[in-house]
Amino acid sequence: MSRYFRQAGWPLWLACFMGALATLQAHGYIFKYAREEMQDDIRIQVMNNRIQISYQSVYMGQIAPHVRLMIDSNQDTYFSAEEIQSFFNQVRERVNQQLRGFRVQLNQSPLTVQLVQIDSPTLLVDSLLAPLTLEMNFRVEGFDLTDGLYELRFDPRIFFVVGSEIVQLAKALVEFTDDQEKAIARYVQIRVTGNGAIRFLNTYPGRLRHSGKMVYIFGVFYDKTVLQIQEGQFPDFRFQFLVGEME
Repeated sequence: MSRYFRQAGWPLWLACFMGALATLQAHGYIFKYAREEMQDDIRIQVMNNRIQISYQSVYMGQIAPHVRLMIDSNQDTYFSAEEIQSFFNQVRERVNQQLRGFRVQLNQSPLTVQLVQIDSPTLLVDSLLAPLTLEMNFRVEGFDLTDGLYELRFDPRIFFVVGSEIVQLAKALVEFTDDQEKAIARYVQIRVTGNGAIRFLNTYPGRLRHSGKMVYIFGVFYDKTVLQIQEGQFPDFRFQFLVGEME
């Protein structure tokens, strides 16, 4: 187990934490100059028989301490391994349930995205108000590529499910407010790469970029609030690629 804060200068941090915790629980927490953002940096790797999707998400502003409050289920100002794993298991179960309702197609054949792992590399050393970093791995399976032309399509809301589910949990468990939810902006950057036998032809949105013999898709960028994304209609994120020997 570890404290929320670094060991150096812990009495001052403890006083600050307890004061912030009491204020949060009284629903008066204002972190005036914090940007209310969720930033997702997503890497999609297309392979012959699976697609690996790796996220690094950074939550800034008021959502970060609320997530920490959810993890600390007994509110003793410590994170135990059991509390961390229990929270991550809860998020993974909720996210995978939601992912079943979103469209992923390879040449019009349906596929399923599954969240397989969540971690937070700095959770045990960051302060209560620090940005919260989550690292997640998703997997898409159920196909085997042979030589030919393919189109892969994603419902773009897939890329916002994790943050949306965490917000809903915060509203249910630690009384994160509707106004706080409305203030959160979502920024998503996506890069897609493939193995040496995959040649990308076009993408929407985004652009193709060449690096030596590697061709990858880069620059799919969303800038919306959480509620706009949930309520809006967005065209599929899609790209075409050819499987075969590169020249």
